[in-house]
Amino acid sequence: MNGLQFLKEMSNSSNTTKVVRLGNPNKIDITKLTRADFKTPALRAKYFRANNLSLDRLHLPEMTAEVYNEVAKDFKGPKTAKANLSFDTASSYFIRKAQLRVLAEDLGVNPSTLDSSNYIWNEDYYIHPNFLVNLNIAEDLFRERGDDWREASANTVYIAKDAKNTSLDAELWENLYHFCFIAIVSRKAMLLHKVPQCLSFLMSILEYSNGFTENVTGAQLSVMRSYIEFFTNLLTDEEASSFIKSNTDVEVFGAYEATASDYVETYRTMLRQLVRCTGDELEYFRDIMSTVSDPNLEKILEQAMDPEDCLSGVYLDNEDDEDFEVEPEE
Repeated sequence: MNGLQFLKEMSNSSNTTKVVRLGNPNKIDITKLTRADFKTPALRAKYFRANNLSLDRLHLPEMTAEVYNEVAKDFKGPKTAKANLSFDTASSYFIRKAQLRVLAEDLGVNPSTLDSSNYIWNEDYYIHPNFLVNLNIAEDLFRERGDDWREASANTVYIAKDAKNTSLDAELWENLYHFCFIAIVSRKAMLLHKVPQCLSFLMSILEYSNGFTENVTGAQLSVMRSYIEFFTNLLTDEEASSFIKSNTDVEVFGAYEATASDYVETYRTMLRQLVRCTGDELEYFRDIMSTVSDPNLEKILEQAMDPEDCLSGVYLDNEDDEDFEVEPEE
């Protein structure tokens, strides 16, 4: 059972969520492989370590001439250029093909069953153990590296270097949005750890893609998939899922003075993000938020301006007209 299905049961609703299906169901998405899929400690270290650090995601080791030249013996065929039979002259496509062959051999599966469409081949994304942190690192490195645009082709300038080079998976976005919505209404968002961050990220994608009319970056799509993976792993963990299913944020956070204010602020912020409303428009959510008994509900829905309203200039629209006396000019 995946995370969306689990939350669907938790919310006792049969029509609230849709099940996310990513990739070809008949193939193995290599980005979904975990340490448990590898039989020995040596293989787990081989595929989940880079730069002497353990990673929270699979990393294909860089190819060497010795390994490639051995693997390339299987590439011989009428459509294989002679240059691709040697590591020194092989194209990047055949280098990657060899990496997948090695992975398939280590897993004991046929190479044709592996799906690498979601894998990020840029080594900049395997510097830090945490993938979300690594996204910022990779972006900073991209900015720091200068290119001589005088020698760039039109394809490089307008296509290859365009950050928005990935089609948005609108269904994935909608499923994550519904996931966050149900978590908020059922008061499980804080127990699920990353719902506030996920919702904020989804709304940033909505703006970045100009309302789904433009492409997104490959990294943004990867982050959405990582959120699905995180929630699925959390909710399929027996101990964690049992605790989340039997408790709510009201009981764990809202009922205690030390955490009640954080609870109110967190939910108030998430509700605002759902429909991009201001602090004095939260009454709209009263009916759906009343499905769970919550002594903090009035504070969450309080019709008042939040600090971000003032910072964004929204307060100007809410000010009452006042008459000001103008001193006569002398």
